[in-house]
Amino acid sequence: TKLESAGQLAAEKKKSEALAADVARLERQGLELQAELAHARQVALAHIKAADLAIAGDIAPGEHYLLGGVNASFLEVIQTIGQLTQRPVPSRAVPGVVLRAKALLNDVQAMRDQKEPDLTPEGALGVIGQHQITSSKAKDELGFESISLREIFGDAQQWMVEQGMLT
Repeated sequence: TKLESAGQLAAEKKKSEALAADVARLERQGLELQAELAHARQVALAHIKAADLAIAGDIAPGEHYLLGGVNASFLEVIQTIGQLTQRPVPSRAVPGVVLRAKALLNDVQAMRDQKEPDLTPEGALGVIGQHQITSSKAKDELGFESISLREIFGDAQQWMVEQGMLT
């Protein structure tokens, strides 16, 4: 009914406003959009090593490890890909406030259209905040190694060329 829809809209608006306040707080702290990126090969090797150690009884089965990689801004990622593909890239990142505004607009539009948004306020908050994974346990026990963005994306590019996905 209309009353229920109005109540849902008010609840969603309140939720979006609270999230917007959280995002604004993070932006005032000057945080960049960042992510931890690890090469799939390094992650696979760490899984194999963990399985081998568990089979040998050197670690408990189901032992947990964090496999972080290079802590890089999204701008650094785009610039690395641009260098590898020899394409022009932006010199500045989209400000967090713009990303936040897009997410909030998407959220309202999604409620109106009854469709999933491509970027949610929660998703925006996830990329605006700083996240850092400590892989020291994996490095010590599994020999996990973090490698450069250039190698991560260079290997991905080479594989895509081999698969005919890029020329």
